[in-house]
Amino acid sequence: MTIHKSFHCILVALLLWQFGFAQNTTGFSTLDRLHTSLNDATDKQEQVETILALCSYFKTSNTRELDSLSYYANKALKLSDSDTNFQEQKIEALYYLGRHAIEVQDLDKARSYISQIESISEWLSYGVGLMYASKLSGRMSEIENNFNMAFLNYEKAYQITKDYKLPNHIIFNTSLELSRIYLNNRYNKEIVSILLFENIDLIDDYNIPIEDKALFYFYLGFYHDIYKIDYDKTVENYSKSAALYSKINDQIGLVYPLINLAETYQLLGDHDKAIETFNRTLDLDLGAIKSDSDSYIYYGLGKSFLELKDYNTAEYHLKKAAKADRIINDFSGEADCFYIIAEIYLQKGDTKKADSILNRAKEAYGKGISQIRKKNPLDKQIAYNYEQISKIYELKNDYKNGLAFHTLYTMLNDSINNSQNIKVTERFKFLKESSEKKKEIETLENENKIQQLTVEKEKTFRIGLLLFLALVVLLLLIIVNRYRLKQKALKIINQKNEENKLLMREIHHRVKNNLQIISSLLGVQISNSDNDKLKLILQESQNKIKSMSLIHQNLYKGDQFAKVSVGSYVNELVAEIESSYAKDGSTINFNLDISEEQIPIGLAVPLGLILNELITNSFKYAFLDNDTQEKIISIKFNKLDNGTYSLIVKDNGKGMPEDFDLENLSTFGLQLVYGLTEQLQGNINITRNKGIMFSILLEAPDKA
Repeated sequence: MTIHKSFHCILVALLLWQFGFAQNTTGFSTLDRLHTSLNDATDKQEQVETILALCSYFKTSNTRELDSLSYYANKALKLSDSDTNFQEQKIEALYYLGRHAIEVQDLDKARSYISQIESISEWLSYGVGLMYASKLSGRMSEIENNFNMAFLNYEKAYQITKDYKLPNHIIFNTSLELSRIYLNNRYNKEIVSILLFENIDLIDDYNIPIEDKALFYFYLGFYHDIYKIDYDKTVENYSKSAALYSKINDQIGLVYPLINLAETYQLLGDHDKAIETFNRTLDLDLGAIKSDSDSYIYYGLGKSFLELKDYNTAEYHLKKAAKADRIINDFSGEADCFYIIAEIYLQKGDTKKADSILNRAKEAYGKGISQIRKKNPLDKQIAYNYEQISKIYELKNDYKNGLAFHTLYTMLNDSINNSQNIKVTERFKFLKESSEKKKEIETLENENKIQQLTVEKEKTFRIGLLLFLALVVLLLLIIVNRYRLKQKALKIINQKNEENKLLMREIHHRVKNNLQIISSLLGVQISNSDNDKLKLILQESQNKIKSMSLIHQNLYKGDQFAKVSVGSYVNELVAEIESSYAKDGSTINFNLDISEEQIPIGLAVPLGLILNELITNSFKYAFLDNDTQEKIISIKFNKLDNGTYSLIVKDNGKGMPEDFDLENLSTFGLQLVYGLTEQLQGNINITRNKGIMFSILLEAPDKA
């Protein structure tokens, strides 16, 4: 969460990737008008141009639909593929298909599209196509974390736009793509400055889309921001970017300059303006990115309210930020929220609460490290997490572990800086060497062609034999391929089974966590209440929730996801209730006779609620007298031969009053017991003899 400035730029980079430069969309403002134009098209030229306009429509951030993009791009490719008069349109269709392939991580297919674009564009000497191929290659290199090649490809794309004297709006857009990767990687400040300011005169060109102008001002603000040049310029450019996004009602584009603007106000110490700007973003319609943006917005609000000493409001927003991070599995962001909340409690003087929250932060930072290391072991976020864990240990006065993690932070940070310190001369040398190697390859290919012509006659004689051998090999390949397909199908089935198991485990885990959150909230209410009657009601509700939570805990820990081991479940349930109701100096012993039966969840939930009520009643009423006899609660559960389940709960307490009317129950607890028993088509019998005994027969869920 704290390394959030650069992350915002990366998110906007994806927006730029979605926008591309405006092309073939003049006169088409809505999807309905595009479809109408397609239906009214009278010739092939109109059809292809309109379909490509639909592709451009579906790649923007507000209307982005990958399936529709792929559908129309394939349609455009089919129409243009067989006609040499439509080669430029074919290149554009291949470009959209390449974008789609990269978005869905099908990089082999993306390489094929790039190769086709390069081949046709070189034949036509078509600058736009060559620029397309370089941009796609740059994006693919980014996904593969090969930033050296990404730099080279984006630089090549930008150089092509100038060499071929392409229209200003294409040059401008391509410079934005290069600016993005420079800024994200904190490239040489002077070179970034040259790139941004050499195109600033194009900002008034009416052919440049407003979204590109908005993005330019965002990058200009980001440039002043990350290089700490002039925060007044930072505010000015972020504000211009936000105004342009507002003008075209692009709410997804608008969120990023607003967030960065609010953070700049924080750096300037103007937290009232920061809060006002953060709140403005909450009203935006952000769709799929809402959870991600919420994590930054609420985190920023929490930090500003903390600076204003409004601790309760700060904690409220930080908890919302942590929840948003949890939704998107951003463990590092969640950890940052916990860390700031702990600071709040330290400022309040509640060191015990702060220590507990710091432990949660340390655990979340560790999860974040494991999560990020799988993708990129040299990610700056990992170094930051090490540093934060080091600070937590120092706050706990554990200087030994603090020093160990600070050492990890220092070592990794040095490695990252070394890997990112790529000199400009070295990269251009690399480009020059690549160009020379390409020429060598072309020379070798020409020599190979001459050799192929020399041996062509010899190959003709062998064609008959080769055809026969090819048929034999083909037959063998068919047999082998069928076998491999069967094996692959089995493998896919097994993988799906494993994925389903993981999904079920995750579902039960989440349900358990949600129930625990509810239980914790009830616990807070119990602690804060002075009303003993209300406390008792809340305690009983909390126990009911815990009984259900234990079921889901057993489910996600076990190998089965529809059945629970009743033995371990009852033991855990008894322990939970006992810890809630046991009085000081008063011991109640439990005699448990529970079969090692695996029962379905449809029986486990009502069984847990029934046990909770009966055991709770014994604690509350059976042993009120402080007599000297041993206090015992006996529980027996087993499956009978006829398939029904028997539950017996007995205590040796004082029993029920003689005038207690079982037909007219007034207590919610026993009403619940009777209701759940009827739900499972069971029956209940109560015996009063030296205490009270409940004998309950329950039908199996598949019979109930």
